[in-house]
Amino acid sequence: MAFDKLLKRRGRLAGRKAANPTFEYDQIIGENYADSVFTAPANNSLYGVNVDHGAPIGILARKRDGFESLFPSLGPGKVLGLHNWQHSTGDKLMMAWDKNLYLLSGESGAIAKSSQEDWEEGVLTDVEIESSPGDIKLFAGFFSDIATATEDFDGTHENTKAIDDSVVLDSAVVKEVLDQKTYPTIYYSSDYIRANLKVGGSVGQTFTTGNDVYNISKVGLTFYSDTANITVTLYDSLEKNTILGSKTASVVGYDTTFVSCYFGFDSIIEVEPNTQYYIEFTTDKNIYVAALARGPRYEHGNGYVNGVVQDFCLTLRTYTKQTAIGTYTHGVLDPSAEDDAVGIQIIYNNTTPANTRIKVQTRVSHDNGDTWDDWQDKESNDLIIECGVSKKNLRIQWRALLLSYETGAAPSLNDVTVISTYANNGNWISPVYDLGNIPSQNNLTFTITQDADTSVAVYARGSSSGTVFGDWLEVINSGDSIPLQRYIQIMFVLKTDDITKTPTVSDFVISYSTAYTKAHKIDVSPLGRVSDMLTGNRVRFCNYQDWLLMADGLRPFMAYITTDTQNTGTAQSAETDSITLESDASELDGFYTNAFITITDGPGKGKVRWITAYDGATKKATISEPWSKNILTANQASVETDTTGFKAINGATISRDTTEHYDGIASLKVVVEHNFQGFSVKVDSAKANTVYTASFYIKRERSTQSSLSLN
Repeated sequence: MAFDKLLKRRGRLAGRKAANPTFEYDQIIGENYADSVFTAPANNSLYGVNVDHGAPIGILARKRDGFESLFPSLGPGKVLGLHNWQHSTGDKLMMAWDKNLYLLSGESGAIAKSSQEDWEEGVLTDVEIESSPGDIKLFAGFFSDIATATEDFDGTHENTKAIDDSVVLDSAVVKEVLDQKTYPTIYYSSDYIRANLKVGGSVGQTFTTGNDVYNISKVGLTFYSDTANITVTLYDSLEKNTILGSKTASVVGYDTTFVSCYFGFDSIIEVEPNTQYYIEFTTDKNIYVAALARGPRYEHGNGYVNGVVQDFCLTLRTYTKQTAIGTYTHGVLDPSAEDDAVGIQIIYNNTTPANTRIKVQTRVSHDNGDTWDDWQDKESNDLIIECGVSKKNLRIQWRALLLSYETGAAPSLNDVTVISTYANNGNWISPVYDLGNIPSQNNLTFTITQDADTSVAVYARGSSSGTVFGDWLEVINSGDSIPLQRYIQIMFVLKTDDITKTPTVSDFVISYSTAYTKAHKIDVSPLGRVSDMLTGNRVRFCNYQDWLLMADGLRPFMAYITTDTQNTGTAQSAETDSITLESDASELDGFYTNAFITITDGPGKGKVRWITAYDGATKKATISEPWSKNILTANQASVETDTTGFKAINGATISRDTTEHYDGIASLKVVVEHNFQGFSVKVDSAKANTVYTASFYIKRERSTQSSLSLN
């Protein structure tokens, strides 16, 4: 318990502590005339001026407004003096109202929000609070279709079957066949020419794969040469952006005879049907390649020498391993009831042994399935429908093409999920919070979770009326200041660049303090005035060092603070509206009146009250506001003795711990493994329609969420 900043008066009843000081008037650094016209000594700044006696308005130099709401509570009267007492222990605002003298002070408060009920009070746009109670997340749609068990694959099977919780080929028999031939079967030798393939140069041919051709296994070409090492390279296009495969082989030829040579790739090269590719040949020895210059021409490509198109085609043959193909087509899905804010994606797992492949495709309809878009290839986790697209009359269908290029080798489709994603952005806007008065300090702290793909932007705005608000201002860091307005709104904007992820908002606290929202009446009885009140005249103030000089039409009086008016000790007891100080406290009545009292340890730690009266005989100090009374029983109020009265919730473990404690010698240790575990106490004496305050102090080994529920 600390008795701090006690106001002492010097006046007609002076003499308790010290003689009245002698003043050097050139050291008086400010004065306040409670008048519409004021003067001041040259080169001195005024610390406060009251400019209006008829209306409850005060203006204080270099101080914020915030004390206007006090005046109606003080009853009839008017401001007869307002002054900032500049003191080494901190400024104090003094006010004369009617026939009373007041010390004005502020108050602090907090608005904390962290529960699902708290979030329900705000406006949610494309965010949700149900999946993880206590958190705000981007809205995740409800649509889901999962095929993972054998019976789930109940669509249409073409050379496929559902077995062992997967879709597999029903038959995987493969043989190698000719796909493309760039010269006619019947030809004349006079139709051919020799194309020069020189060291450092190249000859090539574009060709187009046939229907249902998904691989190239080997190629053939006719040469006219001696022995040479030939390299064949298959490219994705004439631009040669990607090499699909390559093979080098030694060719034994004859200088008088054309020889057909074949190049089998070490592994099958996957291609797409009806797609043009480019194949190129290089050599380590100058040779000739047979080319068709006349007669029927190949319609789907041309020959090239050193990358330049020619008026001939090479004698090229491409071969494919005739693919064993099976198609499974799933039933039509109806996600039309889904929210437009979310997307819809497909996720799947498959097994593809060597020389096998699976293609998953989707198509959509926007008219209940009457017409359909073309089938589109999809990788796992690809979007079928983007966020923000209307789901009205939407239908979705997927299918899987299972391909094998080797007899007996069979791929399998193990599971497929078509599911809604998170919305890519959303926001939560709080209701309007009334701080009661205009704050002098206002800060916002918050807990958010985000990563490189997600983000949360935090905003605040303020209003003096509660109806007309200023612009939203971004709060960059937790703990930053927010608008100094009585009415406050908070907004969280959640975004994601990966719609499989969402950021979260877990809690926020608005911590505010007001400049001057409380008036503490000062006991002026030592002045010996009639009815222990001032005269009702205007009060003049001026500062001198750490003293405050005042006059209200009669003899001047003074207030000051000294170190010998501060005291600490251990209270004997406390009631709702009073506290009994230690046994050696002052025996003088009123000795501690007008003092602030602070609880520094034990129950009520940190609470501050104003002493309005003091009885020296009983040591009892009456306080300005009631203390908070603990209505729990003794064992429930403390774990100093045991854990009687505490009950574990949902499998939590509780015990008395004397190694960690905030007050006293012990604390309640609570061990939890998952959400919704904790402890409870039962209150038997609570009354209906009564405001109660509950608090607890937590020390955690790691980051967790904590909440207090009253039932």
